[in-house]
Amino acid sequence: LVTPNETKFTISLEKLDTIYFLNEITNKPEPEIGYEKFQKEWFSNLIKNGGYPKDARRKGIEGIVLIKFIIDKNGNVGNSWVEKGIGYGCDGVAITSFREVSSKWTSGLKNEKKVKVIMELPFTFKLD
Repeated sequence: LVTPNETKFTISLEKLDTIYFLNEITNKPEPEIGYEKFQKEWFSNLIKNGGYPKDARRKGIEGIVLIKFIIDKNGNVGNSWVEKGIGYGCDGVAITSFREVSSKWTSGLKNEKKVKVIMELPFTFKLD
C-alpha cells in the first residue's frame, strides 16, 4: 500500500525455494514403498490405462520414456512431465500412470535440511 506524501514504501517478494539436482544433495529422495513396489504400481497403472499403446505396438515402437518430476520438502511429488518421449501414445500413458502411483517419497536432504529435488525415472517400452 502506498499513500500520498510518503517517500518510502516496501515491496515484499516471497522467496522461491531452490530446486536441487541429485549431485547437489546429501540424501536423495526415495519412494516410501521402495523402488521395486513403486515400479510395480507404475506398471500396474499402465496396464489399467490401456497398456502398450496399440499404435506403437502395430508400428513396432520401442524405447524409453524419461519422466522428470519434483519432490518437494515434504516428500510429495510436484510437477511431472515427459522429458524425452517416443511418441505413438507411449508418452501419455507413461506420464498418466506415473502420476497415479500413490507413494510419497522421503525428503531430499542437503546438509541435513529438507530441500526440493528434481528427479527422473525411465519407463521402458519393449515388445516381446
